[in-house]
Amino acid sequence: MRSPDSIGLSTGFRIHEILGMSVGHVATGRPGSPELQLRADLTVERHGLKFGRSAKASRIRARRVPLTARLRQLLGDYLHERFQFHFWSTELGARPLLPSRKGSGPLRRWQAAKIVRNACRGAGLDPAQPWGTHSLRKCFARLVYEESGHDIDLTRVALGHSSVTTTQRYLATSESAAFDAIGRIQAAAGQPMRVVPTTGVFFIRAG
Repeated sequence: MRSPDSIGLSTGFRIHEILGMSVGHVATGRPGSPELQLRADLTVERHGLKFGRSAKASRIRARRVPLTARLRQLLGDYLHERFQFHFWSTELGARPLLPSRKGSGPLRRWQAAKIVRNACRGAGLDPAQPWGTHSLRKCFARLVYEESGHDIDLTRVALGHSSVTTTQRYLATSESAAFDAIGRIQAAAGQPMRVVPTTGVFFIRAG
């Protein structure tokens, strides 16, 4: 699985929210069973979201996003390969979804950023450009905005924003290069995505 880019592109979660996810966020099972069942959606509670542990926490609500068929396939293959000899337990559900190879904890942000940069280079993108993990969330915002018929409020809800003003910044036309880049990354990964030009910007359409 191309992680964390696959999760970021499909759900729009922030990188620190993705890195805080456990196996139990995407799968469940019966105690003692070797079979893991993928969840239909991905929910991150308030404490795992931006500002969820701050003085603003009372205004933050849990965010739930459906898992796309493509992401479910990727997650299923990934979990089968990684945990095929494990039995479901509370301990397994609490393990980091994206563990670091340098310790027992989750990937660190610098490691995730390196994965995204390497994916960009692998797709033949200009390494001098500031491709980053947040570009994944902005690409998700553009996709929701275009597919919803330019419904800015729906896009705001999908991103978990409290203000439309914040959402509008995500849709700035200056991000067109990033949208084009993400489309090429997906194409390099063999995913059925294409980049479509529209009025000076780009957005990614499935199929």
